[in-house]
Amino acid sequence: MHDHKKISQGCGLYTKMSADQLKFLDFIKPMNIEARYQEIKDEVARTLNREITAEILEQTKQMHLWILENLKEKSSTR
Repeated sequence: MHDHKKISQGCGLYTKMSADQLKFLDFIKPMNIEARYQEIKDEVARTLNREITAEILEQTKQMHLWILENLKEKSSTR
């Protein structure tokens, strides 16, 4: 499964996400496409530059840390 929204709903984090986090998930969704959709991959690649890619990487790191922290909290309350 590669649908970020479904994954976050499945683990109970979706309702805890901020509006910015939800917006980020929507933003990166087209970047998570299968290889058979080459024309979509090419279009996504054309929209990226060094600055945008650096921002995506930074937001991804922040989201990763947030997910880890929230999953840790969730497992400690069981």
